[in-house]
Amino acid sequence: MGALVTQSVSRCYRNPLIVGVDIGGTNIRARAYPFASGSIEQTDVFQAKLETSNFRHIADVIEEVLCELGKQKQKQNIQGICFGLAGPFDGNKVKLTNQRDWAEVDLDEISQTFGFPYVGGVNDLEATSYGIVAGLSDEDIFILNKGKKKEGGNQAVIAPGTGLGEGIIIEGKYPVPSEGGHSDFAPHGEEQRGLCEYLERKYSDPVCYEDVLSGYGLVNIMDYLLKEHKSQEPEGYYEDSLSVDDKVRLIVDSAINRTNVDAGIALLHFLDILASEAGNLAVKALATGGVFLGGTTKENLSFLQQYLDSFNLRFTGKRKQRELLSKVPVQVITRDDINEYGAAYFVSRRMSK
Repeated sequence: MGALVTQSVSRCYRNPLIVGVDIGGTNIRARAYPFASGSIEQTDVFQAKLETSNFRHIADVIEEVLCELGKQKQKQNIQGICFGLAGPFDGNKVKLTNQRDWAEVDLDEISQTFGFPYVGGVNDLEATSYGIVAGLSDEDIFILNKGKKKEGGNQAVIAPGTGLGEGIIIEGKYPVPSEGGHSDFAPHGEEQRGLCEYLERKYSDPVCYEDVLSGYGLVNIMDYLLKEHKSQEPEGYYEDSLSVDDKVRLIVDSAINRTNVDAGIALLHFLDILASEAGNLAVKALATGGVFLGGTTKENLSFLQQYLDSFNLRFTGKRKQRELLSKVPVQVITRDDINEYGAAYFVSRRMSK
């Protein structure tokens, strides 16, 4: 799906580039890929990383990227640009879900202002999905459950980050955007029910999966353990200067290095809920082609490997569909430019037609 705006340009591009830009809640990452003979190359020729909090408008991001590309004498080669954006599209416009202070992104406005022949926009998990459709090598994935992949079967994608992204790939070919991360959280067991009740009091509203499966979701879990169970906080956790991202890093580091037992418990709760929701998405999408997990760092992956049996047990723990889920391949995406490449790939498919 996604959205694309095109316009005729008289000039010829000798070394055309397609720029993929991932607008995340914490970071903005941009990469430029050569486009030749009707296809996009796998390796980028430019990359940039910016802090999302330094911007309020997509035009300012583009100006910054163009400035960096200009230093490499690549600015004039941009034939297409595409953005992965966390929010539902309304025509060619989107309001970012977790960047409320950002101006609405308007693809028509970008096209008119900057004159790119192709301007695209996709949901952030749609960008991830296009990266999967483009093809992943063995080095781009880590297998949690080999399963028995059904060729042409649907696939599901779930990626906790600053928020929680979810998506579906129909028949392994057609990405479909989703806002499934905002569906109601279904707790398992007494501890998760306690967490849910704690968050219902905090938000005075129903609790969604993003509230427990995201950066701030992990902090919510840690806060619940500290306030309701009098657990021991990781050293420095209550410093006023710490942002949500700082707290996430502190919890994860404390868990992996085993310097704080309760940080480990918080991360285990997080992984347990992630496995359960990944299973939910798998049965909803009938993902016989596999489930892909994104947003996982190498450090988190090493922790996950230690509790793989528990993760797979929770993933398959659907009373009537255990057998189905046991056959579903589950893989972690380790390619770090999957969203940028997927966004660029979306535009490249339209350019090659």
